[in-house]
Amino acid sequence: MVGADNKSAARRVCQEVWSEGRLDAADELLAADCAGHTPEHREFTGPAGLREAVTELREAFPDLHIEVTIQVAEDDRVVTEFQMKGVHSKKYLGTRPTKKPIDVASAVMTRHSDGKIVEYWAEWDRRQLLEQVGVVPTLSPQGKPA
Repeated sequence: MVGADNKSAARRVCQEVWSEGRLDAADELLAADCAGHTPEHREFTGPAGLREAVTELREAFPDLHIEVTIQVAEDDRVVTEFQMKGVHSKKYLGTRPTKKPIDVASAVMTRHSDGKIVEYWAEWDRRQLLEQVGVVPTLSPQGKPA
């Protein structure tokens, strides 16, 4: 049952915190000293750090939607793959809003202890995101501008 509980907690972070912007759920799901990592090389600690990271991304993509596609759990770890969707409506990574949609492959890896997430790694394809908003050129399979 522990694996199912861990999967549920990881899914809730994706859906409730990131997708719905329910930042208060972070307090219930993350340990106070949770070590977190997000793609912008942002390191954070605990629920407050996650809330800050989520707020930053949701400001740029206020309609952010997370669609969980698969989860795998083993022992105290869970991998949650998802699609991150939204429209680039405000400044992101120094880039003015383009009003273009994104649909980016993403994943969160979590480690759990005593019913809380104690380690959290989020990853999404930043290159793909920046291509979709038109900030960098789309590359061909050979690595050349398409």
